[in-house]
Order: sequence, then structure tokens, then C-alpha cells
Amino acid sequence: MPTDRLRIASYNVENLFSRPRAMKAGAPAATEILDAHAKVNALFEHEVYSTADKADIIEHLKVLDLLRNDGNPDTGFALLRRIRGKLLDRPRGGDVTVAADGRSDWVGWVDLTTDRIDAVAIENTARVFTEVAADIVGVVEAEDRATLHRFSDSLIRDTQGTPSYRHVMLIDGNDTRGIDVGVLSTDDYPLQSIRSHVDDDQDGNPVFSRDCPEYGFVFPEGSGLAGKPLVVLVNHFKSKGFGAQADNDKRRRRQATRVAEIYRRLRENNIDHIAVLGDFNDTPDSAPLQPLL
Repeated sequence: MPTDRLRIASYNVENLFSRPRAMKAGAPAATEILDAHAKVNALFEHEVYSTADKADIIEHLKVLDLLRNDGNPDTGFALLRRIRGKLLDRPRGGDVTVAADGRSDWVGWVDLTTDRIDAVAIENTARVFTEVAADIVGVVEAEDRATLHRFSDSLIRDTQGTPSYRHVMLIDGNDTRGIDVGVLSTDDYPLQSIRSHVDDDQDGNPVFSRDCPEYGFVFPEGSGLAGKPLVVLVNHFKSKGFGAQADNDKRRRRQATRVAEIYRRLRENNIDHIAVLGDFNDTPDSAPLQPLL
């Protein structure tokens, strides 16, 4: 029953059912593995593999322990997926070399292996959602929409056993580890519109590590703001844990600046009710967040 109360929450679910194994390795090992995974997949997309590209591919695959084999799903941190063509020459007694000369010579990529999340942890996450009882929840680090919907539909229910959040949405973002941002909402706040910002770029690089989706809602009948629009911007800024600190701070500042621009554009379009939420990976007094705050 709509009232003049609206509760909006955000929660980092840290993946619901599976999480990249490398993220348990601890720094600096996890940093090195995640960095190699991202960089080697970017190199794979080059139309032509230069001598430098091939040397870098070898180094990254060495970090991922994929030079001599395609990886072990039970114990390894990554798997080399080869669909067509040949990427490497692996002679028994010699050095491994890159056989492909560019993207057209082969089809494949590197995946991070994942471990299942403990069932008790999943149930406790659902308990938090139920206890908070928000009308709209922005979620961070969810694998995909199907997983988020399955979690919500199965574990977050009211006292009559009805799913509390009928509306579940997630758009895959720029993070290849399956760490995405999404939203859940109750029947009173059905999702009206979605606008993604995965392609926002600066100097040819994506601004957002995941995305900054605009989720549009309308205040329900019977509320003090009935019929007026509400926009929720869900974010997960660049972390401090991986990569050079100066580079991380610079990217978070770019992200904060871009979110502020999106906010101002919405206000100029006569949208008065906007919530910016998520995981900003910084403190309110930090320099990177000042453009937004």
C-alpha cells in the first residue's frame, strides 16, 4: 500500500552463487592475476598481433599458468577457451610462441575460474534484504540478471510467501569478471525505463568500470509524489585494491565527474528526484569523489 515513505538501499552482494577464484588469492597475487586476465583479453582483440603484442600475450599467459595447458577448472585461476583456430605453438622441448598473427586467425578468450559461494552466506544475504525491506535496492557485484532473479525469487519473500521484489534488472557492464550492478524493486515501483552508460568513454577508454545505469521509476498512486519520476543511478567505482593507487584515484575522479554530469542533465530535464547509490570505494572527504559530492 503506497505511503509517503520510500526506502532506497544499496548492497554489495559480492557475487551471489559464484566468485572468481583469483579474488581469494590475496594481494599482490590477485592483483597480478586479474590484471593479466584483463590485459590478455584486450590484446586478443587486436586485428594484427605485433611482436610486442605476442611477447605480452606470452607474459600474461605465464602469470595465468596457461602457457603449457589451457587451465584446470578444479585448481587453476583461469581457463583458455579456444573455439576455432590456433593461438599457441607448444613444442615439447622448446619455448611456447604465439602462432596466431591476429584476431582473424583464431577465436577464443581467457575466462576466470569461479568457486561456489557457501549456501549459508547466500541465505544470510537474503536475510539482510528481508530485514531492510527497502522499496528499491541497488545491488553491486551480481553475476547476471538470471542469477539475481533466481536469488530474489527463491529467497526474498514476504510473510505470505510472495516474492518481495518482482522487478529485477541487471545490464552486463564492462567488468569481464561478472561483477555487475543492478536493481530490485517492489510492485509499487515497477521499472519504467533503463539507460546504460557502458559506452561512455574518455580518450578511447570506458569511464565506468562496470556501468552507471539510469533506472527510471514513477512514484505510485496514493503517495505524496504520485506520478512524478524517480531515477536511480547505481554505481560501483574503481576499487583501491588493484592497480596503481594514483591511476585508481584518477579513474574514480573521472567516474564521479561523469555521474555528476548525468545528474545535472537529469535535473535540466525536470527530474527532481534522483538517487545516486552503490559502492564508491572511497570516503566522503576524498579528492576523487569531490566532483560528485
